[in-house]
Amino acid sequence: MADEVAGYVAEDAAERMVKGLEGLEGKILGAVSSEEFVVSLGTRDGLATGDQLIAFTEIPMKNSKGEIIYRDRKELGKLEVADVSFADDRAKARFVAASPGAPAGGRPREGDIVKVDVARARSIRGAKTVGPGAVPTGPGAAPSESGASTESLLRKGDSYMEGKYYPQALRQYQQANQLKPNDPAIITKIAKAQLHLRNFFELETIFENLLREGVPVTLDVYHDHAFGSCAGALAVDKGKLSYHPRRGDHGFQLSPQEIRHIEVSEREAPFFHLRFVGSDNKEKKYNFAPVAFARYEKAQLVVDEADREDCVKLLRLLHRLCSDYVE
Repeated sequence: MADEVAGYVAEDAAERMVKGLEGLEGKILGAVSSEEFVVSLGTRDGLATGDQLIAFTEIPMKNSKGEIIYRDRKELGKLEVADVSFADDRAKARFVAASPGAPAGGRPREGDIVKVDVARARSIRGAKTVGPGAVPTGPGAAPSESGASTESLLRKGDSYMEGKYYPQALRQYQQANQLKPNDPAIITKIAKAQLHLRNFFELETIFENLLREGVPVTLDVYHDHAFGSCAGALAVDKGKLSYHPRRGDHGFQLSPQEIRHIEVSEREAPFFHLRFVGSDNKEKKYNFAPVAFARYEKAQLVVDEADREDCVKLLRLLHRLCSDYVE
């Protein structure tokens, strides 16, 4: 097992390097041309040739007195690092793509903010990989089992999930993703394993990638109502939010115009609260709790204190996805 152990060690080392890039911010110091820029990040920050940077512009918001009270960030596009040899705190990067929703003809300018695209950094360093099309590379890559088919890997992964052996399940799903990249069904299984492992950064990356590709994000939830509780799937999609109960006919599919209010409560049992106008033109209220962190006990939903923080994290992520893609 020496080669496999060495692979894990290399993968973990690469992952530590990537962790150092999370939350890292710099600025565009100047423009070499309309397509090339110098940024205030370099080798001392862990930057490498081939890394991509996401550029943001800050729009100041003022009150009636003309005072700046908030700076709203708008994503402009991506830059790719071409050279980090100028200085240990400098790099040269070229503009490669505009972001969806960026101003027409908008280009990064001197003073704009840049952040490292962590998913890209992870892939070029051979660190742990997630998301559609993320195939492990480098010494840490997990090879598929000899002769194993996609179906057999998924069956084994599902079996591990049922037994709550989540790391082993994730490994099977990732190997299946190597054999059949970009399959939404496999990526959804990877997301479920990452959720139970409480890897929220990876989970958010997967959810964002799925939604950008037009694939709904689904979450197993309990629905709390006057007659007890039921289980089902809450699905976030571009321009719509739907609930599919395992039993009964009280599911729904909502457009942004039908949604009245979405809120996350953090007291007692954390809930995802939803108010909307139904097909009968009456306002309805639904409360949801994630199956991963909640259970139904004595006619009520319960979240253990040890799971409360992670439950709230997941509900906040769900709220943000609804705000960005549904509303």
